[in-house]
Amino acid sequence: MSKTWLEKKQWQRGKRALERQLDYQEKKAEILRDSETEIMLNVFSKARAVRQKLEAVKKIDASARIIEVGSGAHGLVFGFGDELSVGIDPLAVEYKPLFPKWQ
Repeated sequence: MSKTWLEKKQWQRGKRALERQLDYQEKKAEILRDSETEIMLNVFSKARAVRQKLEAVKKIDASARIIEVGSGAHGLVFGFGDELSVGIDPLAVEYKPLFPKWQ
């Protein structure tokens, strides 16, 4: 089945958005190269603050599965400290060499 004009445009826009995001992350990786550990600790601190806010609404059980869709290179879920926490991003494979300490 062939795609409609609109479907083709949507696919092109999605592809271009991923290209722009990867370009942004590559530039950010260069800037942060020597301060990865410090920034990683900052992200984890923010993650703990977010978790505390969430748990003020509803306790997160130790067996809970937590997923962050569109987590980017340094999703907050990675600082939650749960074994069942997962971050999903369409560029996850590309982020690994850019931010090796975080991935």
